[in-house]
Amino acid sequence: MVLLKEKGFEEAWILKLWEQFNDEYFLRHQNDEISWQMEGILNHRPGKPLILILEVKNGYEHLGGQSICLYP
Repeated sequence: MVLLKEKGFEEAWILKLWEQFNDEYFLRHQNDEISWQMEGILNHRPGKPLILILEVKNGYEHLGGQSICLYP
């Protein structure tokens, strides 16, 4: 949450969005992954699907490829 608040998002917005995700999501992803996905969702206009693509980096280069987030 700190990363998102530092980018200017209100805590109430963040918490409302987080209610849509189960505990497994937060256990499966690292803080930086959650942050870029949530930032994309919070900046997204409703009514259209969201596709986020992030080049894999920060110690995960050995995995190759990209990280993709799809949000309805």
